[in-house]
Amino acid sequence: MFLARNVMKPFDPKLLHRVKNEVLERPIDRDIKTRDTGEVVIKKETKVIDVIKWLYETRCNKCLKSSQAEPIIADYYVWDTIYYGLKEKIDSLASKDCRLGALRDTVFKQEKIKIKGKEIEVYIVSRLEVNDKWEDIFNKAPQAWTSGGEIGKKPGLVSTYFGNLIRKQVLVRYKHEPKYKHINCPKHGEELQELNDYDKQKIILIERLEYPYPELHSLVRRVLS
Repeated sequence: MFLARNVMKPFDPKLLHRVKNEVLERPIDRDIKTRDTGEVVIKKETKVIDVIKWLYETRCNKCLKSSQAEPIIADYYVWDTIYYGLKEKIDSLASKDCRLGALRDTVFKQEKIKIKGKEIEVYIVSRLEVNDKWEDIFNKAPQAWTSGGEIGKKPGLVSTYFGNLIRKQVLVRYKHEPKYKHINCPKHGEELQELNDYDKQKIILIERLEYPYPELHSLVRRVLS
């Protein structure tokens, strides 16, 4: 299956499973190092499966509170997209559009960030928070959401409007980052938890790593072209 090309071809699931396992058991043939200091983080000869486990290794938040946290492997992470909008522009538009004012007053956070080396005053907003707090946003100015004849369920009205702000570049993508992790803790069972300090430090370290196989870039481009 090749989603990017909307193509599906017959395949042997047993063969696919066997090849997957063979790849996971292969040792990597070089060290994985940090770009800035050259520190070896993952050593040569580490199996691919163990590299993946290292990337997903975490600690249960509840176990951390009792100082009994053992390493566990996260099942998956829930990612969030953060957007920013120029404060002056948002405030000007919000004075004429109560829907934007409702968003600003409910989920926007005022910050100063650096864009192209220049510090600017902006509003920061999380896509996940918009989804989670759609009802608060709607109730801030309920008549404004339907005054133009818009139809649809309330969450959809908020989501569609937020999407339009992105398409019109009132809001610009700032960063994409993991927000939650799903784990199966031996002590506390299945949990969807926010990232803790251990996770955040791990992300910083991962972002410092140098990609160990730059020669594959051209091969991937040829396959996708």
